[in-house]
Amino acid sequence: HELYAEEHSPTNLQEYMRVRSTAGGEAVSFVYDCPDYEEFNIFGTDASGAACADAANLRMADEHGVLVKNPRDDRFTLLLVPEGRYELTHQPGSFAEVEEQALTMTR
Repeated sequence: HELYAEEHSPTNLQEYMRVRSTAGGEAVSFVYDCPDYEEFNIFGTDASGAACADAANLRMADEHGVLVKNPRDDRFTLLLVPEGRYELTHQPGSFAEVEEQALTMTR
């Protein structure tokens, strides 16, 4: 098969770091979407301060019944975007007021 795009799921560390490096990206939270509405951060930091997957939060999400959505054992996740004013990447210097959003990934 041919790869058309790099892996960019919410549990991919490189995607997390890419989003966090964009304007306003530091405000976006990557969380497991538990059916009891608990949210656990997918990523944390290691002893050196580098971003890494948070194994303890994955265990907590599993304890709270986060569902597995595919044969790769991917869990349901959300990207939480807080209310705010964000610069538009396709129109530098232009801004949009955004209401709080929860974006889910389907694959």
